[in-house]
Amino acid sequence: MGGQPVFRAVLKGQRRDWLLAGFAVGCGFLAKYLNALELISFLAFLLMVPKRRQWLRKPEFWMMLGVVVLCTTPVLCGTGSTAGSAPLNWNIAAISMSVQIDISTFLNFLALQAVVISPLLFFRSCCRS
Repeated sequence: MGGQPVFRAVLKGQRRDWLLAGFAVGCGFLAKYLNALELISFLAFLLMVPKRRQWLRKPEFWMMLGVVVLCTTPVLCGTGSTAGSAPLNWNIAAISMSVQIDISTFLNFLALQAVVISPLLFFRSCCRS
């Protein structure tokens, strides 16, 4: 959801696009927590492409992360009602359950990101220096 604004932001360098990407990822996180992994793919892209690493030192990238945190605050803090179940409102039994992270699921997510972005664009971005 936030891939298109990040792509425009990296190419054009407009702050508005970075903020829009943060809003898109934050709102997507409200719908499905897995959407937070999109930030990892953005970070991986910026780290893998030497020409794009400069964005990690600029305030626009960090403003995008701030907007994501701002959008996810209701989930992180909880709704305050007993009907909602937010991550910080879980009971002790739910927290003590073991969490298993499967690397194949994560790699599948990255592969799907490459397919959604377009394989040609993804590999061109990775191989371009």
